[in-house]
Amino acid sequence: MESFHDGGTKRGAVLRRLGPTELRAVTVYRGDGGLQRVDRVLTHTGDVRDWTTLTVTTPSGSTSARRVTPTSLEAQGRTRAVPADTLPGCAGPVVLAQMLAGCHTEAEFHALDEADPLADPVPAHYSVGNPEQVTLPGQGTRELGSVTLYRDEEPTERHWFDSHEVVASDWQGPRTYHVGSARELLEGLDDEVAAVVREFIA
Repeated sequence: MESFHDGGTKRGAVLRRLGPTELRAVTVYRGDGGLQRVDRVLTHTGDVRDWTTLTVTTPSGSTSARRVTPTSLEAQGRTRAVPADTLPGCAGPVVLAQMLAGCHTEAEFHALDEADPLADPVPAHYSVGNPEQVTLPGQGTRELGSVTLYRDEEPTERHWFDSHEVVASDWQGPRTYHVGSARELLEGLDDEVAAVVREFIA
């Protein structure tokens, strides 16, 4: 469970549930255009790196992809070759958590464009950097480990972690912060956003 902040204001939540063969994730927040919600469902064989299907649903529609073989996927009625280590973005936090749990400093893969699965996956990697001072809502400033996600050698995400898990992330503007309880997550959210959160965690 992560609270979603934009412009320094808490506006929503990011929730993930990793099951034996399925990863479900929802991002919901109050934006300038009203309620914004993105749902992702990734099926896998027990390891998200060995994923089989992806469905992404947004207010404007949905996209889906199916892994036909380890090096090919099908989307929009077409099949295309992809590197064997191709991963959708929603699998990234799981791969990052596994990397940190194993005390590794790098994790490489090819990043799939969830909005256009037929686009060429790009080389990507997580890389641990130096510890940094990070201000956390309601907690003050802490020194945390840092890790950056690079896509095509361009930094696209920043994450900060303690000895246990990722506690804060920067998604090129909006930030998310790990929270320990549903009460803390729901505090300050408007009714529509809170309803989505309660539905997911029920």
